[in-house]
Amino acid sequence: MDTRSKFNAEKYDQQDEWKCAFRPESNHYQRIGLDSERQYSTQEIDEAYQARVNWWKARKKQRDKGEESNSLIKKVGPYIDDALKYLGQASACLLDAEKKRAYDRILEKSRTGEKEANFRESVGFALAGRRLFGTVRKALLDTARELGIDSARGQQIIREEMDKRGAKEVPEEPEGPVGEFRYSVTNGVAHNPKELAGLLLEHPEEAKEHLEDGVFDRKIEQYDASLAVKCRKILKQASSLDIALVEIIYNLNPSLPYRLLPRADARNPEELAMLIDRDLKHWEAGKRQLFNEQIPTWLRTIGRKSVAEEWFKTAEQYKATERHDEGLEYFLHLLNPAMALPRLEMNPPKLRLPTVPGGERTTITFTVSNADYCIGGHQFVRPRANL
Repeated sequence: MDTRSKFNAEKYDQQDEWKCAFRPESNHYQRIGLDSERQYSTQEIDEAYQARVNWWKARKKQRDKGEESNSLIKKVGPYIDDALKYLGQASACLLDAEKKRAYDRILEKSRTGEKEANFRESVGFALAGRRLFGTVRKALLDTARELGIDSARGQQIIREEMDKRGAKEVPEEPEGPVGEFRYSVTNGVAHNPKELAGLLLEHPEEAKEHLEDGVFDRKIEQYDASLAVKCRKILKQASSLDIALVEIIYNLNPSLPYRLLPRADARNPEELAMLIDRDLKHWEAGKRQLFNEQIPTWLRTIGRKSVAEEWFKTAEQYKATERHDEGLEYFLHLLNPAMALPRLEMNPPKLRLPTVPGGERTTITFTVSNADYCIGGHQFVRPRANL
């Protein structure tokens, strides 16, 4: 891997990757753009370090020359000295074999602690009713394995959490009433989890009421305790009922279309981009659902996590400056890279400016049209002598 060829100075600036260099919470690998869970040669580490330290040194030269009016220097100037200090510390540690081994052990211990903390939280959700069904235990052990926790340790954590809560294990899940899955709302009934997802999508307000007052949890637990645990965890971790509902619906049935507005569905991210771009009404709905994180939640849930992650790299800068329209335009091109880029058009494209004698006036008319959300301007160049 040629790490130096992967360094993109424009991306480093615009997507705020430069902040990793000086944030105290960043680890040495993150400071130089590497993944702490991968193995790298000394050459790869040095190349990653050199690419970033050279970027910061160039900014330092600009600052020292008094280029404070430069927008980039205004932004990064206060952090240059700290960035160079932390990058030097990262290099000194990771390019020394003994120091690197010791540091890697510290990181691994920290990761293990985080994984076990996450697993304990999952076990806690499963034991909310102070009982553990056999199928739920199996699902928990699958979760442990996905987190990189071996089965024996997973069993030990489950037992510790059961003892702490006074929970008992039930070998089999109880039979559901009449042995049939049935979930109803005012104007519909679902007989399986996929139908339930569609029902929640069609009746979002009633669905949110059921989530809030516990009706959903109680009904689901009667039929599928492990599914109830999963939905309970989603509800607890979600920042709002809207987010929880989106995640639950598409966990139950990822193939459902995304509903932007009533009678306005998109079957995939590319269609969603075109739908949002249709008119002002759809644009405003898309903007709202992007910045309240409904759309990114849908993307993560249906397996398009990379698009959501790419968005979150820049989301804060659009939120902080309230440039929501500009942020949405950027996001649409993440959803659908084939979309035409926004453009400003001037008609006529060239102006022929006559000489206007002193004391007289003339009028020239032109129009500017804006396709999609675009920021731009017009500048008159090569002014004529008598204009």
